[in-house]
Amino acid sequence: MSLTWEAEVRLRSNEGQGIPGRKILIIAPHADDEVLGCGGLIAKQTARGDEVHLVIAAVGGNRQRHLASAPSIEERWSEALVAADILGISKVVALYEGYDMRMDTVPKVELVTKIDAILDSAAFSEIYLPCSSHNHDHEVVLHASLAALRPAAHAYSPDLIAQYEYYYGWTQPPTQGGKMYVDITFDLEVKARAMEAYGSQVRQGSHPASLEAIRTLAAMRGLEAGFKYAELFYVLKFIKP
Repeated sequence: MSLTWEAEVRLRSNEGQGIPGRKILIIAPHADDEVLGCGGLIAKQTARGDEVHLVIAAVGGNRQRHLASAPSIEERWSEALVAADILGISKVVALYEGYDMRMDTVPKVELVTKIDAILDSAAFSEIYLPCSSHNHDHEVVLHASLAALRPAAHAYSPDLIAQYEYYYGWTQPPTQGGKMYVDITFDLEVKARAMEAYGSQVRQGSHPASLEAIRTLAAMRGLEAGFKYAELFYVLKFIKP
């Protein structure tokens, strides 16, 4: 359970509209949640020159109902790296192998300690967490992340901590935090290509993990925000510069 995988995927130069040296952290329960929840934001930020790091809590170990067998850990890790490359992510860290849908068996203090170490590895300006969900892995990762982000726990304070939308959104949405919309009109197709990299996870038709659903949800959020396409986030903390 202590295995940590790391990969330097692509470190883009800080060119364009981004703030030089700005670092963004995405914490995902599983490999593909980062794309479904905030793939458009990631593509937007890396294109601007920001440096995005991705932490995946659990890679592999679970068979989806539409598959005859569970994808290997190596296959799921490979998918994650291809998707990260498409999005321009600089670094990917996986915390546990074979613990997909088993994160409730990990001692909370152990997971918090791992996230603490990642938060200490760089001064992140923005941190994005999963929303509360019926999926227990998402709940475990969310609450461990919140514990790691307790006030004064680290040598810096992020400007923004927000939760990204989970695609199985039929359960009660978060009640804490205001809504934040990100215009992904010019980033949606990059998000879709990144999802296509998850061949073992992407579905067809009206399933929430399909490309059709990704585009439909982005269009609906865009209508709410006044853009063609958008992603929705719930703000937990914002420090006005």
